[in-house]
Amino acid sequence: MLKYAIATVSPDWNKHDVLALSKEAYMRFADEIDTGVRVLIYKSNPINAVVAEAEIPDHAFQKIEDWPQVDDHPKTGLNQPADYFVPLRVLYTRTFPNYISADKVDEAVDIEQFPQIEWAFIDADAYHQLTNIST
Repeated sequence: MLKYAIATVSPDWNKHDVLALSKEAYMRFADEIDTGVRVLIYKSNPINAVVAEAEIPDHAFQKIEDWPQVDDHPKTGLNQPADYFVPLRVLYTRTFPNYISADKVDEAVDIEQFPQIEWAFIDADAYHQLTNIST
C-alpha cells in the first residue's frame, strides 16, 4: 500500500538535495519510510509552502558523519543540525505563485504542530487534495 507524507525542508532546499533528518525523526520514522513513499516537500519560513512532490527511491538512510561528500553540515527543515539523510527522487516542482500555501496544507491535514514538524504521514485523501490544487 502506498504511503504519503509531508516533510519540512530548509528554505534553501533545491530539487537536487536530499531529505535531512534529525536523530529523533530518524528514530521515530525510519522503519516506516519505505521505498515508494510519496512526499510533499514543504519549505520552512520564509517560504512556508509546498514546493515539490518527491518519492523515496530506496530505503537508504545515511549518517551524515559517514558521508564525506557533505561539505557543510546540512540542516533539517526546523533549522537543526541533521544527523541522517535519505535520497529523494523529485517527481515535480512548483514555481511561485503555484506553491501550496501553509493555510491550504493546514486545512487538508490534521497535524497538531504543523508546520513545526520534520516529517508526518498523511492520508491519501489529503495528499490527493493537495496535489490537485489549482492556484
